[in-house]
Amino acid sequence: MGPTLRAAVVDALRHSVRHHLPPGPLRRYFRWGLDPAQPAHPDFLRATGVTQLVNLYAGLADGLVEDAVAEKVSARLARIAVYQTYEIISDNLEFGLFHPAPETDRGAPARRQLVRSFNAAMDVRLRGAGRKAEVLLGPERRRAARLSVFDQSLTGRAHRALAASVPGGPPAEAVERDLWPALVANIEACADTAAGLDGTVLAPLLRDGLLERYRAVTRTLSRRHLSRVELAAVGAHSALVVPTLTYCVAVLVDDHRPLPGAVLADGTLAEAFYDAALLARLLNDAGPAVLAMTRDERRAALATAGDARSIPAALGAALAGPAVTRLAKDLRHGEFNVCLYAARRAVGPAEAVAALEADLHYFARLYELHAERLAEGLAALTDRLGDPRPAAVVKRFVAFQAALYANAYTAPAGEYAA
Repeated sequence: MGPTLRAAVVDALRHSVRHHLPPGPLRRYFRWGLDPAQPAHPDFLRATGVTQLVNLYAGLADGLVEDAVAEKVSARLARIAVYQTYEIISDNLEFGLFHPAPETDRGAPARRQLVRSFNAAMDVRLRGAGRKAEVLLGPERRRAARLSVFDQSLTGRAHRALAASVPGGPPAEAVERDLWPALVANIEACADTAAGLDGTVLAPLLRDGLLERYRAVTRTLSRRHLSRVELAAVGAHSALVVPTLTYCVAVLVDDHRPLPGAVLADGTLAEAFYDAALLARLLNDAGPAVLAMTRDERRAALATAGDARSIPAALGAALAGPAVTRLAKDLRHGEFNVCLYAARRAVGPAEAVAALEADLHYFARLYELHAERLAEGLAALTDRLGDPRPAAVVKRFVAFQAALYANAYTAPAGEYAA
């Protein structure tokens, strides 16, 4: 199903660029990159995250879709892939907002305010207030123009090279500063994804999951003190897993054999999706290798901080080993990470490393407990439905995350947009 799905995602993105992405340099860059006839087309798909998204959804659908409906299912899956392509750009605005020493990043306050405004606009749009994203985000246009799409990306170097090679296209510098249209397109594509399930039994769960995602992201920016329990919940809800699984189960299962309303009414399905979301968050933040270690092995994996005189230096030294690549990534780029939350707020270097070690043990144990709960819940769900497909979708999703985050984030196999 991979080639069919890839073609459907590219076609859907081209349609979205025409209808959701406001005119400007970024739109011209996307139109060029999405042209299958131009040689750099595969590189563009990798840099934007499309390649990994296609891998994800093709893997979820494998063996669950009959050939007769493959094109129809691909078109529906393409809808959420388009939204998540834009979402990568918006999500990257959070780079640098969680450094232990935020005063060193002068642009952080502007990005933090833009993220809050974006989340608020998404909330209004998803609740069906009627106003379009261009209106909701209008006041943020000037602020967004001061930011770089490429600097706020793990694949910024690749994008700069691609943008510079567009024949007769806009200067790469113009594409770089055209962030606002991407945010507008993201909101409209998200609303389009939510509308795709309207009238179905899973529609409320999808819309609620999307709303909770953006509210959770705002919570990570707004509160300075979160308990581990709160961190786990905020991390799970902000990971976009619940709406993704809801949409995929709707398309791959419910469309062909409707689910009984009882599994929604009693929270059975929502609980399984939440457990998967928490596992995905912890895989993303800690990495599968760290989560699989014993407590002594995790302690040994953290290199000594030596005589580091600052928290960033101490954590950087502690996270120098190959097993902690996910933690090192989020420390370097200042990204939200449940395992680094307390360490970044410690009172000194030694305390920061001690907090990191304690939190890694806590969240590894939490991962183990929720992995057991998810396995039990999915087995019970399968018995109850007499249908293994919903459980298969969830299992495959978690397995994809584990395989993805087992790689270094600098490797093409290690990140959605790499």
